[in-house]
Amino acid sequence: MDYPLFNLAKDKETADIVINGTIRNLWREPAFFSSTDGKDIVMGKLWVEVEVKIDENGKSWSEKIRENIGVPLAEKYEEEKVLEKIGEEIAVKIYFLLLKNEKGK
Repeated sequence: MDYPLFNLAKDKETADIVINGTIRNLWREPAFFSSTDGKDIVMGKLWVEVEVKIDENGKSWSEKIRENIGVPLAEKYEEEKVLEKIGEEIAVKIYFLLLKNEKGK
């Protein structure tokens, strides 16, 4: 499964950093219960594997990120919400990857 998730720089000529994310794999584990405000919600662990390609000032590198995300099963078919949640989780990981890369220089 290849699904383009994001492209954070549309104009590659003027951007210092270009980040592309593509979902390579997506799968769900069996459901579990989560309790919020005294209400039990059936949750599903959604696993996603995203390949992130970063072009930073002419130097390119890529990394695969595998993340598990808790998603209410009621949102199972609301693809837009699920992709938004994946994007939020992956954005945090990318931020830390960029920080790690910056410290390694």
